[in-house]
Amino acid sequence: MIKKLTTIICVATVTLVMSCSKNEDKNDNTQQLYWEMEGQRFTAQGGKAFDNVNSISVYVTSHQSDCSSKEYSFENYLNVEIPKNSKTEGYNVVFGRKGSIPMNALNSKIRYEHNGEQITIWIEAKTILGHKAEGKYTVPYCK
Repeated sequence: MIKKLTTIICVATVTLVMSCSKNEDKNDNTQQLYWEMEGQRFTAQGGKAFDNVNSISVYVTSHQSDCSSKEYSFENYLNVEIPKNSKTEGYNVVFGRKGSIPMNALNSKIRYEHNGEQITIWIEAKTILGHKAEGKYTVPYCK
């Protein structure tokens, strides 16, 4: 009787834990990238990626922007530096707003695909102040 009861409790516990656990693998996320800063929600509408010496800079903006846009003109943006030839596990996502001090989300989850023409990036990030970003977006790769 005790063995049956123990088995039932174990099965119920495992079922409960599995049904309540958070899906940590968001690599298949197709939700358009959005981010929240200071109580405002932004949706990705533009951006660009380009080579830096040891990394690829990726900017995503909440307004139309492309290779001809200057980074200093971006009102609200996310920025990620993707190191070249590195197996980085945790990335830094920068939440930026024109006229404000940028906020870093250290050890963010990033996945990306680069085909020479564009970069598709998946982001899951959260700062200590509650800024967060999640989703997928594609930007042109500027040469």
